[in-house]
Parts: sequence; C-alpha cells; structure tokens
Amino acid sequence: MTSLSQLALIDLPQLFTYREAINLGLPPRHSPFVRVMRGVYTPFAGADLQLRARAAVAELPHDASICAATALKLWGVDLPERLSTNDDIHVLRGASTSYVGRPGIRVCRGKLQLETQLINGIRVVHPAEAWLQLANDVSHDELIHIADAIMRRQRPLVSMSELTETVYRSHRRRGIRKARYSLEFCCPGTDSWPETTTRLLLIRAGLSPVEVNYAVLDENGKVVCYLDLAYPEAMTAVEYDGTIHVGDRSIMERDRRRRRWLEDHGWRIITVTAGDLLFDRSGVVDSVRQALAHKHR
Repeated sequence: MTSLSQLALIDLPQLFTYREAINLGLPPRHSPFVRVMRGVYTPFAGADLQLRARAAVAELPHDASICAATALKLWGVDLPERLSTNDDIHVLRGASTSYVGRPGIRVCRGKLQLETQLINGIRVVHPAEAWLQLANDVSHDELIHIADAIMRRQRPLVSMSELTETVYRSHRRRGIRKARYSLEFCCPGTDSWPETTTRLLLIRAGLSPVEVNYAVLDENGKVVCYLDLAYPEAMTAVEYDGTIHVGDRSIMERDRRRRRWLEDHGWRIITVTAGDLLFDRSGVVDSVRQALAHKHR
C-alpha cells in the first residue's frame, strides 16, 4: 500500500472516485484526501463550489449541465440567503433520461432554450435559463431581485430583451406564470439587492416610476455621481446607506462632499438604511411622497 509520504510522487487528478483511490493503493478513509461528495475525493485542502459542481457532473453522462441556483452561484449572482447557503448541486438532465440521485445532487429535468456555456470547463446553463428554472421555487419578490442581479449595471450577464424573449418563448413549464408576472417589475442597471427592495417599495406605494443609477452631470457634462434611485424632474434622490464604508475616512469624506454638492445644486437626498427597510418602510414612502409633492408645487 502506498504510504502518505509518497503522495507527492503521485500525479493525482483533481477528482477521483473511491475505487480509483484504492487502485492507487490510497484508501481515502485513511489518507488526507478531502471528501467532495459520497464516493468522490480530492487531494486539495478544500472542496469549493466549482470543485463540487465538477464532481456532480462527473457522476452523470456527458449531456449533464449545472443549472438553477448552482448555475447562478457560478455566474456570481446574488441570491437569497437560503439558496446561497444551500450546498446542494443542481444538475440538469434530459427529460427522458433516468437517474437515481445521490445526497448533495439535485437532478432537474427539462429542455434548454439557450445554449450552455463553460465556466472553467464546467458546462453551465445560461443565466436567463437558470433564472427561469428557479421561478417555481422562489417568491415573486425573490425572482425580481434575482433578475435585477443578473442585469447589474457594472457586470450584466443578461439584457432585459434577452430575459423577456426567454420567458415568452417558454410554454408549459413550472413557474412560467410567476416569471411572466415578475418580469413586469424587473429592472436592468441596479447595483445591489437593497436597491431593488427600495425600488419595489416605492413602486408598490403608487409613486411615479423611479430611475435607477441616474447619472448627475456638472456644468461641463462630467459625471459627478450615480444616484441609486432618482426622480430627476423633482430633483429628489433615494440613496441606500449600507454603512459599508464606515471607518474609511477618505470614502466617508468623499461621500459628504458629494452630498453637499448635490444639495447645493437643489437635490433632496433621502437616505434609506437596512433598519428602515426592516422596520420603517412606511416612513420611507412618506418622506419620498412629501419630497415629490414639495418639488411639484
């Protein structure tokens, strides 16, 4: 049997099965290997998401692809905590293929509308497809938030037209009605989850449509800043303060200067915090409504 001191002399693959380890004389239960999932091991220190996804696909025939929540994680999309912390790997198989699942792997079935893509060699469904696959398992609000997340301002994975086309080309699939309804409230160009929460709060309060990440220009046409949410005609902005920069003096000073410039040029800035969204949503709506009413006098 191979000793542990000889591990460095063996060119081990990134993933291998229990049987393959035995054939090398390295029983996994008595070696420093890391168990990725039942019967699959790695010689590396930890099994991250990509490694577990690769292991799950390796367990299935060549047409398997990572889908649903796992696909969106690999794409780097913000998800609700209950999905982001769930370690199950979602794998899509053909509708007519039979497979007995194993712990840690959730097998989904169905046909793809969009071509799969590769992320570090892992076959992953398109972000718009993955979003639609989640429709039956999440709430309306979660579906809207996730749609906004795949259409972020700085790194959009999908355009609004692409998402719309994907939805309306889909028929007789689980969650399609919810997806079509939610699509009406989705918005490209956002920066964060709380920004979407605030936007939905204002829309559902019956206020006029709000612009996201509105570019404020100075006298020379240079961008001074991007406002989270804005009513340009009323010179009113709603900014989410996540206190992420608390303690960073330079950034805090920059934010103060920016706010002073905006107020000097006639903008009313309404700051929203996590506490407001949890405990005082009506207060936020009242402040915005009053600001809009004042500006329109």
